[in-house]
Amino acid sequence: MKVGLLLGSFDPIHIGHVHMATETLNRGLVDQVFFVPTMQNPWKEHKPVDFSIRCAMIKDTIAPIKNCYLCSVEAQLRPPFHSSTTLKTILSDFPGAEFYLIVGIDTAVHINDWYEGDWIAKNFKFITVARPDFDKDAVYDIDKSIDVSSTSIRRMVKEGKIIYPLVTEKVNNYPCELSGGQCQRVAVGRAIIRKVDIFNRTDGRSFGSAHTPAENHKDRASNVFHHNI
Repeated sequence: MKVGLLLGSFDPIHIGHVHMATETLNRGLVDQVFFVPTMQNPWKEHKPVDFSIRCAMIKDTIAPIKNCYLCSVEAQLRPPFHSSTTLKTILSDFPGAEFYLIVGIDTAVHINDWYEGDWIAKNFKFITVARPDFDKDAVYDIDKSIDVSSTSIRRMVKEGKIIYPLVTEKVNNYPCELSGGQCQRVAVGRAIIRKVDIFNRTDGRSFGSAHTPAENHKDRASNVFHHNI
């Protein structure tokens, strides 16, 4: 089973993220894609929207997309939330899977600058996506990308601009969170995430509960993958 991992803050998830996932699937590069939101990027000062809210937005966005899943594994980890720690946890939970990191070409060429970047480069294959204004002679796995970022969307929200269809209609209904405000949706999102499994299938089937003991979680997760491989 080949699984693509799309890591990020997803603050918010947008059409560019979805494009990377669906293009990877459509080209047959992987069998499934996990969206893996980070609790807090240790290298960024920006404090993202509540983790539960971002998980809810991801779940809403990928619900209609076959073979795309939410992986909220960082909910069980402790800071600092380095990507290598998250990836080690995923590798441990799914020993039978072959994992690929889906990243922009600009990220791929600087992977050794990451915390434990050498380890990441040795243990994961990369699926690279083209970036605007990057080296045109570079070799990509996916040669087209959508030029949009979560940062630009948050700026648009603060300026009162229209962000749909850069985000889905449901995500478009979270403007207060995207602009850094506090709303009742935060409490609602926390209630949602308590019911959202760590590895969430869009068809309603799950790979393990966030409140399941770690050992049971690993066993259940492994059984699912061994069945699918």
